[in-house]
Amino acid sequence: MQINRCIILCGGKGTRLSKFNPHEQKCLIRINNIPFIEYLLEQFSQCTITLCTGHLSEQVENYYSQLENIIISKEESPLGTGGAIINSLSKISDEVVIISNGDSFCEFDLDDATNFFFENDLDFLVITTDNFEKIDDYGLIQVDKQNMIESFNEKPRHSYSNGLMNSGIYIAKRSVFKSFSIAKISLEKEIIPSIVKNYRCYAYNTHSKVYDIGTPERIKIAETFFKSYDGC
Repeated sequence: MQINRCIILCGGKGTRLSKFNPHEQKCLIRINNIPFIEYLLEQFSQCTITLCTGHLSEQVENYYSQLENIIISKEESPLGTGGAIINSLSKISDEVVIISNGDSFCEFDLDDATNFFFENDLDFLVITTDNFEKIDDYGLIQVDKQNMIESFNEKPRHSYSNGLMNSGIYIAKRSVFKSFSIAKISLEKEIIPSIVKNYRCYAYNTHSKVYDIGTPERIKIAETFFKSYDGC
């Protein structure tokens, strides 16, 4: 089976980058002369794309609002990652969607992850990686032997010797969001912990690194990676 919709979160302010790049939406920052989000659009090119916008939305709209396979879901006031997703779901009818952060990239086998999702009749799947050094800015996930998620800890304050790192990519049934209304809420801190308790929630692990553009230093690392990347 194939999933036909991907929701990309690209409404954040990019607070840590504001001193260096205050007037550009973070997802449009150029990595080797290509807007970062283009790498995500190519990764999920099999899908119709919903871009969840907020801060500097007009910049994203100017780039992409006229394209047939892209729709814009604009938040009029900050909704957080969770609220942005719920707001976008109110505009579409898809029962299963891919969700991705708009400021990070992780290579994985989408077809295999999709098959894993449907073959195991899952409600929510987190793409994870075991290829990381520090987990301070990401989510730490504990799983059992079958990769069922037992706990999800966003940006843990203490170091851990085991667990998987959240890549910021998910496959989800829309039904897991039904108990939440359109309001400011965090996907990582509020919604996912609830999903873990109430639904079939598993990890699909890859050994790929996650490349994000949250700081100038990480942008340089991403530029090095994408110079040898086959896409775009």
